[in-house]
Amino acid sequence: MSFSKRYQKIEMQEEALKMIKRVGLEDNKNQKVKTLSGGEKQRVAIARSMVNRPNIILADEPTRKLRF
Repeated sequence: MSFSKRYQKIEMQEEALKMIKRVGLEDNKNQKVKTLSGGEKQRVAIARSMVNRPNIILADEPTRKLRF
């Protein structure tokens, strides 16, 4: 996972865990992405995009079903 340079290693782990919990995947945090369902993969993608706290995230239609 790529993080901005503002994070130290421990902060990276904490921020990643925070986003994983925010999208409801804390029970799957040790699984490989390829073993997750399609919806779970979408949530992983959103969590990855949120880690660096962007001002905007552009998402296409399949993400409209996600609730978190």
